[in-house]
Amino acid sequence: MSNDKTMKRLEMEMAIHSLIQDMDLFIENTKQMAKIRKAKYDALLTEGFNEEQALHIVSVSKPLE
Repeated sequence: MSNDKTMKRLEMEMAIHSLIQDMDLFIENTKQMAKIRKAKYDALLTEGFNEEQALHIVSVSKPLE
């Protein structure tokens, strides 16, 4: 195997290892982002937007906007 291929493989292995190590943080972050989006959706409904409008606004905006 050439040095380039060896380095690429090593980098990929390191990236995969890092992803596996951080998986629990990623999952927790995803749960929190979902809660924020749901709260935003509910607030839009409370303020008079219909379901379609609220869903559109939440889907096109960043969670913390």
